[in-house]
Amino acid sequence: MFTVKKQWPILKKNGIVVYLETSTKILLSRIANPEQRGVARQPDQSIGSLFEERHPLYLAHADIVINCNNSPSPVATAEEILSGLK
Repeated sequence: MFTVKKQWPILKKNGIVVYLETSTKILLSRIANPEQRGVARQPDQSIGSLFEERHPLYLAHADIVINCNNSPSPVATAEEILSGLK
């Protein structure tokens, strides 16, 4: 999990950090069963609360942020990532 401060420099040293930003509503629609998915969180912590906790961290440490709220397809998102790498 990448919420521990010492992990971010390791990620940035070894590659480019890309954050695929999306709204809580879209995130909730994609994660139907967090227990099955293996989402690391505190016992009884909601996905919304987890998002609020992690979102600022991801924004602060990402080299590239791709807003996926209106992305028409995974291919379009991949093209945005590639464009950000240039």
